[in-house]
Amino acid sequence: MEAVNIALHIYAFIITLIMFFGAVRIHHKRPKQTRFLVVMHLVLLVMIASQGICSYYREIHMAGDLYARVMMSVCFVMYYLFLLTFVCYVEDYIAEKHKVSRWIIRCSIPICAVYSIAWVISAFNGMIIVQTDDGVTPGPFYMVGQLGGYFIFVMLIIYFIQYHKYLRAEEIFAFISFMTAPIVSVVLRAFWPGLTSMAITFTVTMALIMVFVQYSYVVKMEEQKSELTENRMRLALSQIRPHFIYNVLNTIYYLCDMDPEMAKSAINTFSKYLRSNFSHMEEQNVISFSEEMDHIRFYLRLEKLRFSEKLQIEYEIETEDFCVPPLSIEPLIENAVKHGLMKQEDGGKVRLVTRRENDGYRILVEDDGIGMNLDARYEEKAEHVGLRNVKQRIENLCDGTMEVDSAPGEGTRVVVWIPEKNA
Repeated sequence: MEAVNIALHIYAFIITLIMFFGAVRIHHKRPKQTRFLVVMHLVLLVMIASQGICSYYREIHMAGDLYARVMMSVCFVMYYLFLLTFVCYVEDYIAEKHKVSRWIIRCSIPICAVYSIAWVISAFNGMIIVQTDDGVTPGPFYMVGQLGGYFIFVMLIIYFIQYHKYLRAEEIFAFISFMTAPIVSVVLRAFWPGLTSMAITFTVTMALIMVFVQYSYVVKMEEQKSELTENRMRLALSQIRPHFIYNVLNTIYYLCDMDPEMAKSAINTFSKYLRSNFSHMEEQNVISFSEEMDHIRFYLRLEKLRFSEKLQIEYEIETEDFCVPPLSIEPLIENAVKHGLMKQEDGGKVRLVTRRENDGYRILVEDDGIGMNLDARYEEKAEHVGLRNVKQRIENLCDGTMEVDSAPGEGTRVVVWIPEKNA
């Protein structure tokens, strides 16, 4: 039977080691919430190893050896340390959702300390259990020695009843399974005498905690993160929409004085544009660049009506076979016209270039306007809302980049890069 015990402990050690590395990875993302999870896996690894070594000493008929007794002492200490870290982990986990009382930790620490000492002494005098070459047999104080673990489990049950409404059903199932490990171990020993399965059953329950508690929590956090990003994008787009419409209406306003007939034509064109393109303005994800070009051409057509020869437009569109966030390139054009060219007496030229390059698409918006101070370009001013939002949406929706190169008196050059995998 000891050979079977050794094999089972080796298997449990490997599984726990894999889960330990998984817990470490989760810890990097949520250090405060998973600190005790990592410690639990580390303690369980030591407990499995020490229990496996004890089985080895019994297999070679050296159960009474000093090293065998030391390993048994280590195993007992790790057991109560394991229970204590589980209590701390549960308390931390629930505290993240709701303010909790720490009575369970205050009660668990002295219980685990006292019983750890008692079991270490037992490894040498046999007052709780006796380790022989034939296995482990109960000592005179065996039942008293079991009470420490039972006290911890009873307190955990009370704690779960107290805070059950803050836990999901699968979380309660995983936590309760942890407390059934000793019972399962006793049942297994009833059918297979000599089987030391406590550490193995704890390995199974830790796997359940990783699946039903930690993994589901990480998935939930990722979903919330995605939802938060989507809400931010929605807010960013809602800021751009009125900004875009305001500038179009402002252009039509100037046309009313300069050329009423042209203003009427512009209003008619604008109304048709809104009817045909409003769905694109509501789009939260990405649209084809050809659709974005419709926005750009419409905007520049209206600005050309207003500024005539002061506004020069140059297109070098080599490809439109990719996607961008809606109203992402148009605000760059708008920024070039409003805050670059039209602040010069003679106006200037805005240039739009798209190219297919290696593993992505390059979009260039360039003007020969007044330029700007890059150190102050993201000040809290209305004209910079578009730039900030465009950069954020390109990064989040396309995993792309946006770089601005400008200096006062030297114009502005904006380069957007869209990776092919997200285009």
